[in-house]
Amino acid sequence: VWEDSGSNDKGVVYINIRFEK
Repeated sequence: VWEDSGSNDKGVVYINIRFEK
């Protein structure tokens, strides 16, 4: 779960990191 502070970009990056590991 990630915090959405208006920028969905941050959420996408966080998901990508979790998928890569």
